Amino acid sequence: MKTVILMRHGDAEANGPGGDDEWRPLSSRGHRQARDIGRQLAHLGVSFDLGLVSGATRTSETADDVFSVAGRPAVVECDRCFYVGGPSTWTDRLQTLPTDVATVICVGHHPSMGMLASMIGGRRVAYETATTVIAGLEISDWTSVFHPDVTVEAKVLRPERS
Repeated sequence: MKTVILMRHGDAEANGPGGDDEWRPLSSRGHRQARDIGRQLAHLGVSFDLGLVSGATRTSETADDVFSVAGRPAVVECDRCFYVGGPSTWTDRLQTLPTDVATVICVGHHPSMGMLASMIGGRRVAYETATTVIAGLEISDWTSVFHPDVTVEAKVLRPERS
């Protein structure tokens, strides 16, 4: 059994330094959303072996807020490739995870997170800010993560409205 958690970043400020989208920080609402998802994950007893995080400011801040409540994975890969690349960047990385990784949390952007959730679970999810899908997969290694015959148990988490 493997678990992949797909989280869209929390609500972000309209502008980053110099107007650059990549450096937009979370708003105070976004920080609250991320901590709320962290609490929900902790309440479910979820722990992470690995974190894959887009290098954008709002995603790294989201991950930090979640980890401050739910616990930090032993390894966190924060990489700009997850910001500039599309869903294939995520699929390529997920399919090459070592078998000893049982649970991975991916913190990224719209539309990539929604597309990945659809690819894994076979259904579309409205991916508002901080929406999180937990997908339990009946697989023994990550090469099969996107196989259409994989049994998936999915749960959608949404932050409290604030």
